[in-house]
Amino acid sequence: MGELTFRKDLGKFLYCSSLLEERIANAYGHIAELVDDRLIRGLLGFIARDSFKHAECFRMVGEWLSGDMEVYFEECGEVWGETWKTFMADAEKFLNECDKLHGACLVDKGVNETGKFCC
Repeated sequence: MGELTFRKDLGKFLYCSSLLEERIANAYGHIAELVDDRLIRGLLGFIARDSFKHAECFRMVGEWLSGDMEVYFEECGEVWGETWKTFMADAEKFLNECDKLHGACLVDKGVNETGKFCC
């Protein structure tokens, strides 16, 4: 019985990892759309596509390991703990602020007037 519990817990962890990886992939894709430099835009797009593939692999393995057990987004905060909350909050904040910062960016340099990196 212990092995079955371990499989389901590992499946839940990997499924939650897929949600996190997908969110990160969305962030990379969003940044790619905002960057004017063609090379950087292409590289970020490539990274985003790879991250989507990783997310799909995590999801498939997680579903296979956990069987027909449903995993809900809200549970992932418990599975990943503070790391989950930090990553998700930072990704959301970054995605929301990127749009605001874009107008103030020196896009070819990748920094804004304060010297901080921006998209």
